[in-house]
Amino acid sequence: MNLKLLIYKALNKVCRIDVTQVLSLPVSAWQKTKCSSICTCRWLQEPELASLLGDPEFKVKDSFIRDFRANGFLGVVAQVDAQPVGLLFLVPKEVAARHNSGGTAFTGIAVDLPEGVYFLFKAIVKSSKRGQRINAAMLQFAVNNSAEKSLKTIVTTTDWTNDSFLKSIEKIGFKRCAMASEFVIAGKRLYQLPSPFDPVSGQAAARAASSDCVKFFVESESTAVT
Repeated sequence: MNLKLLIYKALNKVCRIDVTQVLSLPVSAWQKTKCSSICTCRWLQEPELASLLGDPEFKVKDSFIRDFRANGFLGVVAQVDAQPVGLLFLVPKEVAARHNSGGTAFTGIAVDLPEGVYFLFKAIVKSSKRGQRINAAMLQFAVNNSAEKSLKTIVTTTDWTNDSFLKSIEKIGFKRCAMASEFVIAGKRLYQLPSPFDPVSGQAAARAASSDCVKFFVESESTAVT
């Protein structure tokens, strides 16, 4: 067990804690990576998403379909023999906290995105097809077909202990740029929010109020800490 996991386990004995690494990828910095050759990818349409209701692995719910429609989500579907084996979702504007959460114990942290910046918040591959670079294929499709969707930069978060995933997405150009945390202590929620940052450079913005910054914020009136 690595040191980060040991620290995580120790902290969770005191309080519930969700620590995430924030990363960004300007599509201009996309580095070609080895992707799955067994699947084909394309943009996902709402009727196809609705057809997956009840699938035990994709776990699509009616509420998610409503969000897909209302928030203008972009979905990518990976198929093998015309059957869906993977889904990937990006949101092009404000990200609701429930879509950036470490699980049911947490409310999550919302994200405000400037124009042309999309948030990658969900990627699912069926268990029988995992380990075959299907996630990479879906991401590559989104980047390669971004011109029609005005996609300039992708921002995402992942558990800070997920070293294998972090290494894999850093190989294709993602850069670590911030950390975000949610704590649950005696029923009270505290948050550690990253400073607004430039989505291209990944550096803290010179002007926090700039409309070109990525900003993390708390939807509720819970306490934020720095």
